[in-house]
Amino acid sequence: MGILTELMCDNGTLSAPVPSCYENCDVDAIPFSNQTTADSLDHDESIVIACNSGFSTGMGILTELMCDNGTLSAPVPSCYENCDVDAIPFSNQTTADSLDHDASIVIACNSGYSTGMGILTELMCDNGTLSAPVPSSCNSGYSSSMGILTELMCDNGTLSAPVPVCYGKILLILDKSAK
Repeated sequence: MGILTELMCDNGTLSAPVPSCYENCDVDAIPFSNQTTADSLDHDESIVIACNSGFSTGMGILTELMCDNGTLSAPVPSCYENCDVDAIPFSNQTTADSLDHDASIVIACNSGYSTGMGILTELMCDNGTLSAPVPSSCNSGYSSSMGILTELMCDNGTLSAPVPVCYGKILLILDKSAK
């Protein structure tokens, strides 16, 4: 009905039902989203909050909020930074990808390869930071161009060094008859 409702009295009968007043909902500005300023949402109206590219809520990138007499239908979301996961040779992670906040991925090494932490490594994204180190060490007898062990640090979603590549063992076969 809007803010103003005009009622007419015709021979003791109102032209419309007497309106009720409902409380609006306040929605604060949400960093890294389309909700850049604080706003008031009218009763029975809804708004869709969308995280910017590279950010998510942990439950996706879109959240619809409905106002019901001063109460929102869901908590106001926060938008968190996603994690970039580089391609890891000799694994199931063959292309670079983005991992949503609060999501996880299992890196599985191909047969004959490991990360130094096993053949399976689960990575969890928490606001732009991976919870387990990106595969960064090679098994005994293997090495990378950066040595056997490489420490990687994550700073605001950026790794301090490229993901190392582990090279397989080189077997030398000596012919005892050749002297």
